[in-house]
Amino acid sequence: MFCTPIFLNTDNKKMKKIIVLVTVMITLFGCKNGQKEKVAVEESEAQKDSAAISEMVTEPGFEDSIFSDGSKPAPWDNAGISNPKAMVDFIKVFQGWVTLDQKDSIVSHTRFPAGQIKSKEDFAKKYAEIFTPEYKSAIAKQNTRQIFRNANGAMIAGGKIWLIQDGNQFLVSAINK
Repeated sequence: MFCTPIFLNTDNKKMKKIIVLVTVMITLFGCKNGQKEKVAVEESEAQKDSAAISEMVTEPGFEDSIFSDGSKPAPWDNAGISNPKAMVDFIKVFQGWVTLDQKDSIVSHTRFPAGQIKSKEDFAKKYAEIFTPEYKSAIAKQNTRQIFRNANGAMIAGGKIWLIQDGNQFLVSAINK
């Protein structure tokens, strides 16, 4: 069964897009540690908004990103990322998980140790201390056209989160304060 969150009726278009994207991604990919599940989905408002999701996820020219100072980030393959569009899609879903405090989704897509977080148990203990409103806002505001990349992976929110590609999966590799 497919449920639409009550706050989807708000006027905040960005939040609405994030929620719809997260809902669709969870439906498409399942929620059990990356295992694919077949999910029967009734026609819903989220399905009707699929064109809006595609538009949001597909940012023309994201490969030609440029930072606010005019410099260009390193190539995606320098960060070990063979599918930049899929990484950007993952970042957008991750931003939704953080915004909605979906700890299970975050932890299931994290490789431990992850920076200051040593294990799933450590993540559960430190979540509220690290994921403050300011921290979550920095992640939510990350411009996906301005993602720093190097041999360690892709960095968002000024180094708070590092992401890597492992096969066809994208994972959080570091969570820093």
